[in-house]
Amino acid sequence: MPARWATIAASKAPPGRPRPRVPTVGRGLTAAIRAGPNIDLRVSPVVVPRGWCNDAVVEQLVVLVDDHAGFRAQARALCEAHGLRVVGEAGDGADALEVVGRLRPDLVLLDIVLPDIDGFAVARRLAALPHAPQVILVSSREASDFGARLNDAPVRGFITKADLTAAGIEALLRG
Repeated sequence: MPARWATIAASKAPPGRPRPRVPTVGRGLTAAIRAGPNIDLRVSPVVVPRGWCNDAVVEQLVVLVDDHAGFRAQARALCEAHGLRVVGEAGDGADALEVVGRLRPDLVLLDIVLPDIDGFAVARRLAALPHAPQVILVSSREASDFGARLNDAPVRGFITKADLTAAGIEALLRG
């Protein structure tokens, strides 16, 4: 798991006295930075799952992928009203792959029916990324319309656009 946050500790001592020991986090991987006379900063990598830090939920970054701008606007309002930060949008599969590769979000809300590449193919490509986001498929169609393709897709789940709620998204993310 990558180090995403850092713990920074500062120590200061009067001239002529030893600096107090600075606690470090991790397996001794500490970088010391000279911040001024008698002041050392030590930065240690902290490895935590994306989305969590010190037992508190950290803002989830979201990309919305749908060919209807009106739905993207509604989904953005829903996400942002419930603490999810929308960092990007795409109107087709090719743009989705570029935006997700560049922004590295935690979550992608992905429409299945797109004008160029279908959502299932996009989900497979996203799952192959080194920092693959979690993907939730959405569609105006019912799950039964997609059959076994939904079960085989590398995604957290599926929600119809009519049933899209923050509680639904949270339930799928918790698994």
